[in-house]
Amino acid sequence: MEEEKEFHSENDDQKEPESDAGRSDKNEDNLTLGKVFLGSKPLGFYFALIKFPIIFVVVVEIVYFLSQKSFNYVWIFDLVAFGYVAAILAKKHRLGYKEIVIGGGFTGLFIGLFVAVFKLIYFRKLFYFFNLISEPAITTLVGIFFGIAVGYVLLHIFKTNEKINKETFPPFGEKKGGELNGRRKERG
Repeated sequence: MEEEKEFHSENDDQKEPESDAGRSDKNEDNLTLGKVFLGSKPLGFYFALIKFPIIFVVVVEIVYFLSQKSFNYVWIFDLVAFGYVAAILAKKHRLGYKEIVIGGGFTGLFIGLFVAVFKLIYFRKLFYFFNLISEPAITTLVGIFFGIAVGYVLLHIFKTNEKINKETFPPFGEKKGGELNGRRKERG
């Protein structure tokens, strides 16, 4: 049987794909994380980025709780993770506020979910079941707002640095003041 090609193939005389009912399991298209886009990046990009901060913070919070028997200061670790994700998105990937909000939101969602599951398992109380909803919701909001704050500061710093660098180090062949080889550069 001839292999099916995508609709935007170069040969338009190709056989059109069969309906969903006639497809076999091996030809079925699976929805993967790489095909779902949030902002300007695929969902898999965000999961690959936040995997390390989430694992690190959850392990540190659980170890802290087991040693101190208290969750009093664990928000510090959460804020470090939110700041780290916002800094990586702003500095390394040069993304905007929308992507920083998405990254901070996902980080907060998963940290809150894992901590709520730990509390439910450790304490074995029925009311911690409701914590499965409230803890991720609260940490998601904190992640979003802290991500916005860190992103705002970092993006302003980067824009200021770019402006200073353009004034201090003009492009090759251009002198300070906008002159190009002795002539005034025309701006249009």
